[in-house]
Amino acid sequence: MKKLPAETLERAGLVIRRESGGFYDRFRNRVVFPLMNLSGRVVGFGARRMAEDEESPKYINSPETAVYQKGSTLYGLYQSRDAIRKRDFAIVVEGYTDLISLHQAGIENVVATLGTALTSHQAKLLRRYTEHVVLFYDSDSPGFAAAMRGAQVMLEQSLDVRIASVPEGHDPDSFVREKGAEAVLKHLEGAVDLFEFELRRLSAGADLSRPEVRVEIARKVLEAASHIGDRLKRAAWVSRLAETLRVDEGELMAELRQMLRRQRRDDRRGQTESAPARPRSSRILEAEKNLIAILLRGREVVDYVLEGLEEYRFRDPRLAQIFDLYQEQLTTEGRVDVAWLMGHIQDAWAAEFVASVLDAPEDMYESRQLAEDSFRTLRLEELDRELAAVQDQLRSESEGSGDTAELTRRLMDLLSLRRKLETGELDPRKGLEFYEAFA
Repeated sequence: MKKLPAETLERAGLVIRRESGGFYDRFRNRVVFPLMNLSGRVVGFGARRMAEDEESPKYINSPETAVYQKGSTLYGLYQSRDAIRKRDFAIVVEGYTDLISLHQAGIENVVATLGTALTSHQAKLLRRYTEHVVLFYDSDSPGFAAAMRGAQVMLEQSLDVRIASVPEGHDPDSFVREKGAEAVLKHLEGAVDLFEFELRRLSAGADLSRPEVRVEIARKVLEAASHIGDRLKRAAWVSRLAETLRVDEGELMAELRQMLRRQRRDDRRGQTESAPARPRSSRILEAEKNLIAILLRGREVVDYVLEGLEEYRFRDPRLAQIFDLYQEQLTTEGRVDVAWLMGHIQDAWAAEFVASVLDAPEDMYESRQLAEDSFRTLRLEELDRELAAVQDQLRSESEGSGDTAELTRRLMDLLSLRRKLETGELDPRKGLEFYEAFA
């Protein structure tokens, strides 16, 4: 047994320093669950109290350290990933004991979220092994809320997510111990997508004969739909919602567009308020400026650019403000009045930029090639960020592990995509996820 200094144990989150001096065990009087990364190395711990009558929290986890970030780890993924690949779907539960009981019953394609809300990083981890996820959460109110948040994160990462709430009075642990694995698997077969789940929940006991009730339900379901990363899937949801609630599909689509614009504005506001200022890439800024200029002056190329910007979020908040105003008037008026646009721009730099575009030669932004090159610049930057992330993961993985081989394959796939994008074999308006889906 290695004798490690107490300061090292403190940095690892295993002990806590007393104000009076000395240290004490963070996980005393608890059942401890080791948390492993994808190389099988223990990077942290979760712990459950042994006495039910104590006032301390039921579960505690290791604090975040240099090797453990709770939003980047899924309990049991190291042990379950082969089963997830084989079954081609992952079951997501909330607690350690839920996962362990399911494993003991022979259901091994399970991961747990460490008692925290699902993160986009965890969703990306799952997507490396399957595109299909079933959330198996408690049916109480916190369980419903957790299922909704988790489903939205999964949808944003273009995963096929379904929800199977545990029957009332149970959690996954008690359900599988009392009813057995066969009953659990049969229950999971009845999992529904987020649309159906939310519609059933909101419609329960509601008077759907009243138009105002149907409209309120529609708004809440649209809020869930706004998190879907795939534009065609969003449209399919709107169509289903219009038919189910007898609400005009065009009005629903207009409401959804407004929600998406608000989300983009909120995201930018949050980044501005919380993130330190970072220098912008001049190439990215120039590409974004070109695309806005084409929208204002391009005429024949405008539709091409608009289609490419449907899923894009501008890096520069000033250009994003111009684009939001452009979309707002295009949606409500069917055309864009540049004088109106200039009157609503609040940022001085943005107003000066628009004025310079209007003063430019008439045919300066009529080039389809300029649009293609601008989109290509943005997509290459997106690919390079993902390449850097995969290379970082490769450096951190143990040499020769199965996961290293998988990361190497992904690195080669990304390099192949980059070459095709540079040579013009791919539509530069499409994002990385589109390229990978149809590679």
